[in-house]
Amino acid sequence: MFHQANSILRQQGKGAVQSPLHGGNETIAQASRQLDVVTIAFMPEIRLLQLQARSLARFLAPDAVSRIWVINNDPQPKRFERAFNEVVLDDYGLFREKVTLLNPRSLARSLGRPLGRSLGGSLGQRTARHGWWSQQYLKIRAAGFVSQPQYLLLDAKNHFFRPVTASRFFADDGRLITHRYRIIDQYRRYFDRACRLFGASDPDRRLDGALPTATPFLVHTDEMLAMTTALEVVIGCPLTVRTYRALNLLEFYLYYAFLLGRYDTVEDHYVTGPRATVTAFHRFPAPGEDERMVLSWIEEPDLYCLGLHRRRLETRDGTILDRFADIWRDAGLVDGAEEVRYFQSVPPVRNSLAGSFFGWRPRLFR
Repeated sequence: MFHQANSILRQQGKGAVQSPLHGGNETIAQASRQLDVVTIAFMPEIRLLQLQARSLARFLAPDAVSRIWVINNDPQPKRFERAFNEVVLDDYGLFREKVTLLNPRSLARSLGRPLGRSLGGSLGQRTARHGWWSQQYLKIRAAGFVSQPQYLLLDAKNHFFRPVTASRFFADDGRLITHRYRIIDQYRRYFDRACRLFGASDPDRRLDGALPTATPFLVHTDEMLAMTTALEVVIGCPLTVRTYRALNLLEFYLYYAFLLGRYDTVEDHYVTGPRATVTAFHRFPAPGEDERMVLSWIEEPDLYCLGLHRRRLETRDGTILDRFADIWRDAGLVDGAEEVRYFQSVPPVRNSLAGSFFGWRPRLFR
């Protein structure tokens, strides 16, 4: 079936993103050195999103970014929109005019399709039921509305703490720069399933040097669009969040396996670079050896991003939150203990849309 998908893709052409190794009139070295930034968030992450906005304003070079897209993935979109406009938007600073919040209707217009049908029903209702899957799905669908040949996917948990320019994203020949990882055993089944879908041969030898499985993640827009076309051919129906969930896949392994199936390599599109981020997930790193290892990575000079999962704020395991707080202060992202407490807590969220329910002081900060 993937051979049929490849035939369709060949008829369409390989798109604007061409590999220098494949020849062609336009290479990726000639592509734009700007990219779009895409973040998907929902209400419990609103404070982390505010920290991200502040960090982009402080550390991301303005000429590296064309547009910033924030996708509203909350089951009650209106409450998120209100919170975003009241609390987050101003913290983007000079980027404020480049920011677009995509709510259900605006997202449907951007994708050129009835989003409710694409998501398998009402966006709010389906987000409540499929939240993690709809987040993955929207990362894939972002290729349908971004303005640049490449885009940077972030989660709300990500924030920058060192200066970042376009040279951190683009190699001299135009390929995207990414750290590479080994696929661990617990996720192997997702990768193998994606390889079978796209006809990627010999997955055993692809385990080392895999593309990342977490954000920040750099995407070639045309390749993600081509992947979606190929996937719909393979599964024989439109890709909705419901069908995506039924496939039981992970979005970044899916993209990686597609490139392997189409080109037998990712080297034409990506060049290996230093580690970009460390993340405090819900349970990883656990206190002890794992945490010491992750804390040592933070000292790497090319690291520019931290990730703080909201569930870690519930467990508060280990000392990594204290280290993050020190970094925030040193980077000028927070001013005093009150702001640290604010960003290291999840806002109480009630289901009512009436009254003041957000659980924060909207202009607490500078």
